[in-house]
Amino acid sequence: MDLQNQKSGTTQKQLLFKISFILVLMLLLLLPISWIQGLISERETLQATVKEDINSSWGREQTLTGPVLCIPYTVPNTGGEKGVIEHVLFYTPEQLDVVAKAATELRTKGIFSTVVYASTNRLEGTFDLSNLPTGHGIVYQFHKATLIMGLTDPTSVTEGVKIQWNGAAQRANIGVKYSTFVHNGFHSSVPVQGELTSYPFSITFGMRGASGINFVPSGKNTTVAMSSDWISPSFTGKQLPNKRDISDAGFTANWSTSEFNRPFADYWSDQEFTAANIQTSFGVNLLQTANYYQQNMRTAKYAFLVIGLSFLVFFFYEMMMGIRIHPIQYIMIGLSLVIFYSLLLSITEHAGFGIAYLISSVSVVSLVAFYTYSIVKKAKPVVMLISLFTLLYVYIYIILQLEDYALLAGSAGLFFILALIMTISRKIDWYRMSIPNIQEGGSETV
Repeated sequence: MDLQNQKSGTTQKQLLFKISFILVLMLLLLLPISWIQGLISERETLQATVKEDINSSWGREQTLTGPVLCIPYTVPNTGGEKGVIEHVLFYTPEQLDVVAKAATELRTKGIFSTVVYASTNRLEGTFDLSNLPTGHGIVYQFHKATLIMGLTDPTSVTEGVKIQWNGAAQRANIGVKYSTFVHNGFHSSVPVQGELTSYPFSITFGMRGASGINFVPSGKNTTVAMSSDWISPSFTGKQLPNKRDISDAGFTANWSTSEFNRPFADYWSDQEFTAANIQTSFGVNLLQTANYYQQNMRTAKYAFLVIGLSFLVFFFYEMMMGIRIHPIQYIMIGLSLVIFYSLLLSITEHAGFGIAYLISSVSVVSLVAFYTYSIVKKAKPVVMLISLFTLLYVYIYIILQLEDYALLAGSAGLFFILALIMTISRKIDWYRMSIPNIQEGGSETV
């Protein structure tokens, strides 16, 4: 009896040692997984650097602001000293209609690419000066009136800016004369006469940009019509298009806003409103359809689940089928599972995520199946293993594609897996369970 109890105690110690070893190995394998996650972040940063390099040469994401009419004026100095105080009135158009057409292309550098575009832009509208503030000794200097328009990167203008003001062509100058409202863009001195109140205008120009284009609705009533050959737009900002149409040929989008959709009034003086407090731009991002590095990072976050379930399968093989697996063999299997994430990242950069996932998962499952067959020498356990691994990788891929329902699908899947494990192991007597003994010449030993 003492010998039997001693033997039982020894096997229980072996069992606890094997379980402890597997848990420690799982934790240790998280180190290379962390390294791979760091590599993913590094590659994503490199991609962003390359995109920024391309954009700095071609043109950055553009935001069109304006136009706004600037009219200097003076008021008497009421501080006791004689003289006047100079101010600038910023006056917005009554109506503004914008038409933008963007032709896109992919610019590459090495293995990275970014979306750039060349657009033609036409802005038309009317300034109604009948509501100019009067009184308090205001004297307008109409001969100094200036039309300004904001543009994020005016150096990317490809066609000369053509300005028509009240039916006459005006000269456009680079930079903004009054930079309190917008910091970059162009301006033009325009003739304004006190007796006239309505001034129609039109502005046309071409420009280059990257990633996206945005608009700030400066008009009391503003409409924007944009079209492009890009098939994967993402509409952004506080105003979504009233109408949009996306097809294989590109997209069209139309916005319509009123004075209630902008953060500034019909007119203001000096620095009452600046570019820093303009938060009502809207537009479109020309997204590349897949963020490969984000998908790789999400996949790597499931590494602990994959490794844990894989080791659990081998542990049950070892306990229930009389197959003895050496700790070194657990290490080999664990490393092969880690290699999946390195393969996935490297292949993704050249072939896309879907194809990379298929190649990586098939390669790893095949390797593990081959190695397992060399251990168990039986086909049935290997077929079962391949089936389980296939279901596991398919399940994770489905979770990655769901996005909005990923948490729900992941939680439900984990619950199902736990329920399955508990069902399979419910009749195991863990107190009597032991590590299989090595028998000389035995067909189920290694």
